[in-house]
Amino acid sequence: MKSYILTSIFVLILIQNVSGVNTRRDLLDRIITIEFKKVPLEDALDKVSEKGGFSFSYNPSIIDFNQLISLKVQNTTIEQILLEMFGSAYDFKQVGDTHIIIRDAFSLTIRPMEDKRRLTPQQQARLKEDIPLVGQVVDEKTGKGIENVVIYDEQRKMLTLTDSLGYYKLDVPVEYLNKGVYFRGRGYYDTMVQFDPDKEEKFIKYNIALTPYNNFTSPVDNDLALNGSNPYTLGFVQRFVPKKVDIISNNLDQTETRVFQFTLVPFLSNANFLGGSYVNKVSLNTFMGYSAGVEGIEIGGLVNINRYKVTGVQIGGLANIVGGNVKGVQIGGITNYNMNKVDGLSVGGIFNMAKDSTLGMHVGGIVSMTRKNVYGLQIGGILAAAKTNVHGMQLSGIYNYAESINGMQVSGITSSTKENINGMQLAGISNYGKNINGAQVSGIFNIVSDTTKGAQIAGIYNRSEEMNGLQIGLVNYAKKGNNSIPIGLFSWYDDGYHSAEYSVDEFSFVNFAFRSGSKRFYNYYQFGYQFNQRENLNEGLSFGGGVGTFIGNRINIEGGIHSFYQIEEDQFTDSYVRVALMYAQPIGKTFTFVIGPTANYQLNFDDNTLPFDPPSFYTYHTNNSILWISAKAALRINF
Repeated sequence: MKSYILTSIFVLILIQNVSGVNTRRDLLDRIITIEFKKVPLEDALDKVSEKGGFSFSYNPSIIDFNQLISLKVQNTTIEQILLEMFGSAYDFKQVGDTHIIIRDAFSLTIRPMEDKRRLTPQQQARLKEDIPLVGQVVDEKTGKGIENVVIYDEQRKMLTLTDSLGYYKLDVPVEYLNKGVYFRGRGYYDTMVQFDPDKEEKFIKYNIALTPYNNFTSPVDNDLALNGSNPYTLGFVQRFVPKKVDIISNNLDQTETRVFQFTLVPFLSNANFLGGSYVNKVSLNTFMGYSAGVEGIEIGGLVNINRYKVTGVQIGGLANIVGGNVKGVQIGGITNYNMNKVDGLSVGGIFNMAKDSTLGMHVGGIVSMTRKNVYGLQIGGILAAAKTNVHGMQLSGIYNYAESINGMQVSGITSSTKENINGMQLAGISNYGKNINGAQVSGIFNIVSDTTKGAQIAGIYNRSEEMNGLQIGLVNYAKKGNNSIPIGLFSWYDDGYHSAEYSVDEFSFVNFAFRSGSKRFYNYYQFGYQFNQRENLNEGLSFGGGVGTFIGNRINIEGGIHSFYQIEEDQFTDSYVRVALMYAQPIGKTFTFVIGPTANYQLNFDDNTLPFDPPSFYTYHTNNSILWISAKAALRINF
């Protein structure tokens, strides 16, 4: 049974290798507009490749780079441009998704060995034989051998790598010799060499010098499929993906779309060592898969690794690692690690990471992290973090972090934003932000290190450097906030309203009060002493507190609750509500004289009524209450 299963797998691999060859022309049919005048042929090719978003491969020995080229075309195909530059002496062919090869047209001429109708059986058998291609690859400038250059037979998808001294050996079928063999090294111009099968016998010895780029970096490829980061920089990938697989993928620096890939491990699949160069419509990975990308669906028993983009659905039993963009649905049993953008839904059972932006929904069972922007919804069971901006909603069980928020940030314990909040920040314990334009709500405290425009609501403490709006908490503080409204037991604004007051009223000639907040809304607390000077009012203390506001600079309205404490009886005997309407007259910058009427109301709950009619302008009694109109005068010290 095991033998049958293994045989079936390798039959499948063989079938896929045979069916993977396809012919594509979309690069040659690509339309561009370009103009250059009397530039070297090599520079002209660079301009065409940059404009068209692809790379050229060719044998430098067949092209005259000193030739000067002038060209001006509009809305013309790449193939027509090449024909105008080279004429009919050359042939042009697309290889994969990203390269066009330029080769001498002699390979298209009917030769005796190529015309199978003229060949003898012995000659036909000769075409099927492999002939060794051996030699050394050196640097054109230094003459030293180059290690890890890929020598690639594109027809059979077979390749080899040069050793540390630049030597190589590759078996190539005789019938493919004039189709071209590719020499590709990272940091060097691609070279394609054609061989004449009539002139070769037992082996071919071919030494070649590759031309390095001036800056030793690969030219920019405008194909978005190649704009990802390399997953091989991750220690996990290095541990399980052979270095040879990564070297081949980097040196080939091209992708080709195919229908299906089946992988046991990265070096055992129907793609052989070329998995990193294929974009698959369907990819099935038993343990760990390695490919250039997915345009369809990918399912991995353990881990899926893609060098570039994923478009469609990707499911990994443990993890998904993607070097480019993800567009669609991505589900990892434990983690997703995306080295570029996510556009769609990404769910990681424990950890979810996007090194660029997220557009859609990003979910981590424990942690959700995005290195750039979130456009949509980010959810982390414990932590949700975006290094730059969140446009939408960020939700976590314990802690949220973002550079800026445009929307809502909700956390069970703490939400933190480094810069601006435009919307709402909500947390069970605390919120922090630099600037907020909206609302900040927490169970214990809110902190804004710069400016608040809107509301701060906390169970205990609110703080803002500059407050423009509403603060609700037991304690409220701001350096600047005189135009704001603080509601709580105690509020202090550095530029707000603060005063100490001495006052007289109908009960006492000795009352002291403290006021703090803003002129729009402030708290006051009052303490008074009642001498034993009336028949029915024993010696005692009075306590009061309330809130107040100014209408303009002169009219002052206050309301609060006041109580008496009788020293002889050792108890609070009476409480009443007082509303005062007063006129405030400044005396210089420090003092203010205040005078005005008061309306007072006392309700009897426990037969504790005022023992006498207080001095008043008007008094009204009912069975269980008393209402009276009186007055007060005060001198305030402003600070």
